[in-house]
Amino acid sequence: MTVLIKKNARVLQRCVAGLSLLAVSASAAPADHKATISKHDFIWDSIPTTRETGSFIGNGMLGASIWASKGETLRWELGRNDVYLTGPGLSSRTLIGKLLLKPKGTPKSSTMHQSLYTAEVSSRIETDQGVIHSRSIIPYDKMVGLVEFRVEGKEKVSVDFSQLPCILPGVLRDAIKTLGPKFGLKKHPVRDFSAPVYDPIVEELKKDRKASPHPESTRGKTKGVEWVVQPYKDGGGFVVAWGLKETGKRSSLMAYTLLPYREGAPNSDEAVQMIHNAWSEAFDAQVKRHQSWWKQYYAKSYVSLPDEVIEGYYWRQIYKIGAATRSDGVVLDELGPWPGASAWVRVWNNLNIQIAYLCPLTANHLELCEPFINLFNSNHQILRDAVPTEWKANGAMGLGRMQDVYGYTSFRKEFGNLPWALHDYWLYCRYSGNEELMKNQLFTLLKGSANLSINALTMKDDGFYHFPKDISPEYPGKNGNAMVEDSHYAISTLMWNLKILQHLNEKFNLSDPQAARWSEVQAKLSPLPIDETGLMVGSDTPFIQGHRHYSHLLAFFPLCVIDPESPEGAALFEKSVDNWASYWPTGRNFFSVSGEAAMRAWLRDGDAAAEILDYGIPNKLTPNTHFAGAGVAIESALSGMWSVGEMLLQSWSFDPSEYCIRILPAIPESWKDVRFDNLRAEGAFLVSAQKKEGQLKSVRIVSEAGHPCRVEVPFSGTFKLFVDGKKKPAQTSRNNHGDQVFNLQLEKGQTAILVSE
Repeated sequence: MTVLIKKNARVLQRCVAGLSLLAVSASAAPADHKATISKHDFIWDSIPTTRETGSFIGNGMLGASIWASKGETLRWELGRNDVYLTGPGLSSRTLIGKLLLKPKGTPKSSTMHQSLYTAEVSSRIETDQGVIHSRSIIPYDKMVGLVEFRVEGKEKVSVDFSQLPCILPGVLRDAIKTLGPKFGLKKHPVRDFSAPVYDPIVEELKKDRKASPHPESTRGKTKGVEWVVQPYKDGGGFVVAWGLKETGKRSSLMAYTLLPYREGAPNSDEAVQMIHNAWSEAFDAQVKRHQSWWKQYYAKSYVSLPDEVIEGYYWRQIYKIGAATRSDGVVLDELGPWPGASAWVRVWNNLNIQIAYLCPLTANHLELCEPFINLFNSNHQILRDAVPTEWKANGAMGLGRMQDVYGYTSFRKEFGNLPWALHDYWLYCRYSGNEELMKNQLFTLLKGSANLSINALTMKDDGFYHFPKDISPEYPGKNGNAMVEDSHYAISTLMWNLKILQHLNEKFNLSDPQAARWSEVQAKLSPLPIDETGLMVGSDTPFIQGHRHYSHLLAFFPLCVIDPESPEGAALFEKSVDNWASYWPTGRNFFSVSGEAAMRAWLRDGDAAAEILDYGIPNKLTPNTHFAGAGVAIESALSGMWSVGEMLLQSWSFDPSEYCIRILPAIPESWKDVRFDNLRAEGAFLVSAQKKEGQLKSVRIVSEAGHPCRVEVPFSGTFKLFVDGKKKPAQTSRNNHGDQVFNLQLEKGQTAILVSE
């Protein structure tokens, strides 16, 4: 009888556990990505007239901005991430051009729709001769853009290509400013290099072989495909090819491509064949495969928020980053695949690349970080060659302010650039659980980075090592950037660099011969400069004027060399952020907005984080969520992805040997219904959570690496813990924020489910 009672008790226990898990499943029905994402489509009641209000498509390498300026019906402005000039030294993006729709009739009215979920732009243009319907996609599996046209009435379509001059964008931009008055132009923001008003300036520049050193392009037509070949003076070049093929009595398919050549003489043969290959398959079949790719891409994670502004922004950036970069592509520079009238035509390394590659981490799109990882893995020697002779000892590596997508750079100032970039690399390893990469690649890079700073240090009479005068990125001085003593940028990044080096050296038992030197420098490094307002720019430079960068706050965010949650650290962090933010709106743009929002989230102030984003999204971004400042800075517009992620899920750790998961650490009190699925945390955890009617209902944690972690959950009452369906005890305590805290040990592949009682 006793055995039977025990057996029945175990059955009952399993039934209760099963019912609890069933309740979790019922409360978290499969996410409806299509419905959520489609709410945030771009819809126009007429064709947009600027890049800043237009649509944009891409496959992570090839892209097109779709809009129409005055006198145009519709344009596809082309870009490709790897179309760079050739030659010795630092390379640059160059100008390409646009495809132009040429209707038979005169346009009367139009509409346009950009579907985020299907990554397709459709338009309807009514003319005095009929109607033109178009559907534009750039499939992920080929470097060819496709546009299907269907016409009504007497309308017919043709397409032509208008090339921009092969002139450095910065040179053309400066020429417009300096030569503009000569041609009757008043001072104005430069938005579209192809505007006819600039034609006289372009013609003037073409006479200057220094400004326009490349050979003239050639045009031709082969097997029904038109093409333009643009050679460079140092070899290589690019080819644009396009063509229109009838697919029915009232339909046709345009295919186009942009093909770069790094060396040799570019020719049209490959591009022509790519167009014919695209024509050989039905458009609908290519659309089906294209939509399937995007469906799988979106399915990797899910976010639903009650704030429509922030939710819409988030999903538009998930779309944008998926269209802008790809795992087998090049690193994302300032322009991405949608170039505009900008002088920022390379990779920038004193904030820009760093904030760009935070974005995919929590969103569970690690594949988009692979070009960044490959850039550093494959360019150790370039980083060593970049270092000035006097600091080259011990394999020192340096990263200049600028870099091209092939890795070339040259270091002069800003010691913090490389270690800050390697912090992103470190986080990639933490989020993915890739410890082999930490040991075999990151450790070497960190040594090179640390040695540059160590070689530059000088021991002074106060017994501390000091940096030479250096730039704190963009902090203004008399003649541009201020040169400051012992900049926070240099000291904080070296502190982090040495901290992680020591950790990896111990973790992997590497016994590196430089370890004693690292410890000595750590002990004697000049302290971070602090005054009554908080962290300073440098030991001789308080923070006393508006400044969009937050390089003087890195010790807290995102490097964690000061613990943001210790009582002293939290007070200093908040004071420093308050002082930085007190100078707004002077110097503020969207990466300042996103940076402050993330910092407020770390300070557990969800109301402030949401308020900042709700202000910045409509005011510091363009209507289509591009960068609203001068030039093009794709990472600035993307950077709020990370801020939203930090409101929902945080996993930073002051101690690099630990992992901590914080569920809904910084959401506004007014957000009663919140859900996220498969967001990623450091330690290679996939985390899901659902809050309904103001109460956290359930949490799911999947371990991909088997690390122990501390979990902080804001359950208002008790909860049950199940690991792979079996009920487990959870010994909890409360942290300073009122969350329940417990330690969780999952084996690789195990799933924990937490259910409120």
